Amino acid sequence: MSDSRLKSAKGHWEAIQDLILHDVQIQASLDDIVRLTAHICVAPVAMIFLNVEERHCFASLHGISATETAEHIAFCSAAAKASGFLTLADGGNGSQKHFYGGAPLLTAEGDSLGALCIAGYEPQKLTSVQSETLVVLGKQAAAQIARYCDDYIHRSERQAVEELNRAALDALPSHIAVLPRNGDIVSCKRLSPTSPDMQE
Repeated sequence: MSDSRLKSAKGHWEAIQDLILHDVQIQASLDDIVRLTAHICVAPVAMIFLNVEERHCFASLHGISATETAEHIAFCSAAAKASGFLTLADGGNGSQKHFYGGAPLLTAEGDSLGALCIAGYEPQKLTSVQSETLVVLGKQAAAQIARYCDDYIHRSERQAVEELNRAALDALPSHIAVLPRNGDIVSCKRLSPTSPDMQE
């Protein structure tokens, strides 16, 4: 995702988050990633946390329900801002979780869209293979979300062009234009008062 695309996506992030949470196809893909993460890291809980423009949500959960996510926000937010793998050996301050591990969802340009995190009920130390795999899976999740954002922005831009074209035509009743399905004006000509198309 280019810098300009990311800026555009941020401007629509609330709508994009809502679409991601209700899109069956991307939800299934993200669910596969959290299940695989939990399996590889031998962790009872895995989460994909989105955090852009101070708007956050959990896009996918494994091992917990949506009502159990509040206590995980602090660590997931920290993981989203990290440069790489982040771990916390003790959930701390009365938290029932005793272990966290996470990696930022980094786009190809290095922008963070959130974090892929795991949580465990007992102290745990991940192997280098497990931690590296978590980072890789985080990048895969980020790539899928970035593509989804790109598609959304492309559709929004195309819709804006179509609306602009149609508004221009509505303002010029004495013109006729040829528009293909993509909305671009292929040709446009002024109709003369004697044209059959202008006769009632």
